[in-house]
Formats: sequence, structure tokens, C-alpha cells
Amino acid sequence: MRGDAHALDDGQVTAAVVLRAVAAARRDLWSAVGGSPDAVSGALSTWAARPPGDDPWSVMMRARADLGLVTHVTAQEWRAGANRPWVVAGQEVFACENPQVLQAAARAGTSMPLLCTSGNPVTVALHALDRLIADGATVRYHGDFDVAGIQIAKRLFDRGVRPWRYAGGDYLDAVVSARLPLGGPVPDTPWSLGLAEVLAAWGSRRLTGPDDGEVTRFLEHGRETAVVRRSSNGGNGAALHAYYALGAVFRYGVDHELIGVRQNVMDRVSKPDEADSKRHGLSPQLVAEILTAARSTGNDRALDALILRFHLETACRTGGALALRRRDLGLDQCLVRLRENGFTQRWQPVSPTLMEYLDHHAREQGARDEDSRVLRFSNGDPLTKKRYETLGNRVGKHVESVRVLGITAHWLRQHGRTVHHHATAAR
Repeated sequence: MRGDAHALDDGQVTAAVVLRAVAAARRDLWSAVGGSPDAVSGALSTWAARPPGDDPWSVMMRARADLGLVTHVTAQEWRAGANRPWVVAGQEVFACENPQVLQAAARAGTSMPLLCTSGNPVTVALHALDRLIADGATVRYHGDFDVAGIQIAKRLFDRGVRPWRYAGGDYLDAVVSARLPLGGPVPDTPWSLGLAEVLAAWGSRRLTGPDDGEVTRFLEHGRETAVVRRSSNGGNGAALHAYYALGAVFRYGVDHELIGVRQNVMDRVSKPDEADSKRHGLSPQLVAEILTAARSTGNDRALDALILRFHLETACRTGGALALRRRDLGLDQCLVRLRENGFTQRWQPVSPTLMEYLDHHAREQGARDEDSRVLRFSNGDPLTKKRYETLGNRVGKHVESVRVLGITAHWLRQHGRTVHHHATAAR
């Protein structure tokens, strides 16, 4: 196994992983034949979990969330809620390995659902994650940056969970001590091709180790190996992100007296050049053409027009539109609450016309309660990211500039920000 005759010896990571898997399977087998394995000690911790049902268990979970309480769901309690939806289809749910992450979310009072496995997931945690994915939720997971944490993450990603701040750049942001022991060889990280490389290169280095030449070569390597997309700028963005992340790490070291001011190597490293963004403000004629193409094609034209109008007025990210719920509509003051980039929230003014359309659309498409998502298909299902892709491809067939320039919803966000900036400057 893994090319190592001693991989299953006591104390080896692989041995621990296999034993946990066998133990979980053993509990399921005992339950299947009428045995009584322990159903109350292992638990999944939850924050802001609000199941949409009207049954006593769902009502209880929402009440605890409204009270700002962390709920520990055991295998016994899972049986009570197993056949009930935990979230609205299409909702984004976050999960983590470390209870400190959940504690930080609770202190911040975030309204986004967060689950915590407290280490290697127990059976109830695996059942819950599988059920969330089956119900149509997008589950995003963040684990510890060590060998055991990556092993856990790999198993969860194989079950359909997606990464959450768990890539190479995120690792650099997380290195806030003089040494971060990994505890063994670095496993493959197929969800982030750069993470394993960063861990291998910097995982056990002291802050006093790298010199300015080594950091410069590291930044250049990030530029050369950046993922190429339609909006790529030659890897400059990757190099800048690495520069800012390393700068934050070394500043932390100075601020907490882990290293001296003169030992901050980033003071001697030149900042990579910033490439000009290829995105620019769009002409009123082009915006009109895009809106006309969206309104006149497709199988849900009203929804497509509302999506584009929403991004143009709010300059929000795609995640902000997907996460919008009825409770986020401030009807009286024409404000919408946008949740973007994990736990970030902001209130954004919108026009009375857009607010009226949003409220009408939510009610007409079956948004039953305050936690129901606003943007929905004509059949009542919540909007998904796939719609953005099909919308962009369809509009590109009718508007040449969209196809040639690769204009996306994110470009419309940048256009909206440009318009808002000029409007503010003109006041």
C-alpha cells in the first residue's frame, strides 16, 4: 500500500486513516443487524443551521440558531432529522475541521450555516455532509494545513465536498508562526495544484530562513505556473497574491516579535508589477445589447434580465446573488444585504424598481419563508452557478463583443463599480 511495506504500522498516518474508516464501517454494520453502538458521544457541531421544515426538530434547530447557540448533533439526534431537509436546495453551507473556526464564526455572529467535524469526521458528520450534497447544497470545507488535515480533506472532497480557503495562497495567509510542522510527507492536493508545492517548499521553514533571492524566485515560479484562463494577465495576479500573502506573514512575525524588523526579508523584495485589468466600463449601447439578448432568448427570460439588472445595480459577486434571501431584502429602505467571500456582508442600496421586482419574483417563484432564496427558476428551484455559464454562452451568440472579450457577470460587476465610482465623484 502506497509503496511502503510499513504504511499500516502503528503510528503511521495511513494506519490511523484505515482504522478510522474500519471503525465507521463497523458501527454501520452493527446498526444494520440490530446492534447498539454508541450513538451519543460522537457529534457534529453546527452553527446557524436552519432546516426549512415545520416539524418540531426543524423548528427547534431554527430556534437555537436564532438564539445564537451552537448545536451538537449526535447520531441519535441524526435519526430524528435524517429524513428532513437540512437546507434549501442550492444553499451554500460551510464546514470546517477545527472548532476554533466555528467559535470565531459564532463570535462574529455570521448568519451563514457552518458545520464542524472537530477532527476526523465521525459517522454522523459523514451522513450529514452526504445528505446536504444530495439535497442540492454546495458544501465548502476548510481543514487544517497539516498532513492529517489534508488526508481528511481529500476524503471529503471525494464525497463531493468543495474546498473553502484551502489552496496554496490560503496556506501562505495561514502561516503566522515561526515554524509550522507538517508531521510527515505532503500528500497530493488535486483540488489545488499549488498547495502541495507550497507546503513542501515552506511548510517547515523558519521566518529567518528564506533570503530575498529565494523569495523572488518563488514569486516568479508562481507567475510561470499560474492557471491560464480567459482573463489571465500572464501570471501577474498569482505573483501579487503570493507577494501580499508573504508580506502579511512576515509582518505578523515582526509585530509578535518572532523576528526583528531587519529580518523581514519582504522589505528587500520588489513588488511584482501590476498588470492593467482587461476589464473596463462598457458603453451604454453594449449594455443595452446584452440586456436585450438576455430578455429575448432562453427559457427563463425574466430571471435572466433580473440577474443582469441585479449585478449592474449592486456590483455584487456571483456568490452574493446566489446567497440572497428574503430576509436580506430591506423593502422600506431599498437596501439588500449581500454576503460575499465567505462571512463578509454589506448593505447595498438599490432602486425602488429593482426592489419591487426582487420581492415580486421571490413571492411568485415560491420563496416561502425568510430564509428562502430570492432568485429562482420558473419551476421554483433556486438559482445555481450553472445558469451564469449558460447565460453568458447564449448572450455571446447574439452579441459579438461578449464572445470576443469574454464578458461575464464578474465583468458586469466591475462595470457597475465603475459607474458607481463616477456617480459618486460627480456629486
